[in-house]
Amino acid sequence: FSATEKRKLRLLADRSGRLSLESNDFPPIKTVFRLGLADAPIQREDFRLRTKTTQRTLYDQNRGARLDIDDVILFNEDNEITETTIFNLYLKIQGVLYTPALPSGLLPGVYREHLLALGAAKERVLSVQDLSKAEGLYVSNAVRGLCPAILVPLN
Repeated sequence: FSATEKRKLRLLADRSGRLSLESNDFPPIKTVFRLGLADAPIQREDFRLRTKTTQRTLYDQNRGARLDIDDVILFNEDNEITETTIFNLYLKIQGVLYTPALPSGLLPGVYREHLLALGAAKERVLSVQDLSKAEGLYVSNAVRGLCPAILVPLN
């Protein structure tokens, strides 16, 4: 690849501490991400939710077969929304940007922590029902930053 080409780099560490570097194409920029609700809840205590890992089975199972969406919103056994399979999640409610609370069961993403540190977002428990109250829906990760999203209902 060339020095001017945008790439997504991932530093990996295996169990023995050996490091490797992956280089992937930078995903095309979308103007709005289309999200659907997962079919079943996740368990908030699942250890895979707390650490960035290549064990993606939990996330891949929840992505489902819907072709009309880009990603799914995960929720736990108490109907608290958590994240998507590749993004942290935010709801704008009464003009304030909220992100789900860590105890609900989600990855503390780098960009999420950045927005919290800046005071641009606040953390709170958010329910599936809060999705219908939200004035705006957003997603973020360290590669893309903060991006608008919409909820696509099942047909």
